[in-house]
Amino acid sequence: MAEDEDMGEKLSAPPDFDGPTSHRRHTDILCNILLWMMWISMTGLGIYAMQNGDYRLILYPLDYAGNLCGTEKGEIDMTEYPYLYYI
Repeated sequence: MAEDEDMGEKLSAPPDFDGPTSHRRHTDILCNILLWMMWISMTGLGIYAMQNGDYRLILYPLDYAGNLCGTEKGEIDMTEYPYLYYI
């Protein structure tokens, strides 16, 4: 832009203007409490699942008889068959 163009008068706030931050407050307290309760319950559920469950049921596929492919869990040793094929 050229210096000779008139941009108009520069805007400025009044001297007693404190800005919008002086009137801010937390308005969703119930939502915040529910969010924290959900985080705590999901963390507790995750800890319980890791201590009492078997993560391999999610990570490895099952064959038709319920044996985990690629593991020794089940009736037979499936370590030689790490993949599940659908035919």
